[in-house]
Amino acid sequence: MYEDFQARYIQNQLRKLEGEELTIEEIIRRRNDNRERARINFYTIEGQITLLRESGFKNADCVWKHYNIAIVVGLKNK
Repeated sequence: MYEDFQARYIQNQLRKLEGEELTIEEIIRRRNDNRERARINFYTIEGQITLLRESGFKNADCVWKHYNIAIVVGLKNK
């Protein structure tokens, strides 16, 4: 939901400031291409929880989220 909102904002700004018309799909594709070139890895909340559990954190969960910001916590028993 947040990525669509952000892409629509970018689309409107490009139209207003640059006179450029891009589809939402094109904006998302370009953003993903830029992330790959920059070697930025974005994991879903579920993906982060899985990584924590695979790393030995038995209790892992998302304790808070708001749009594209989340707090994921893992507790590791000794």
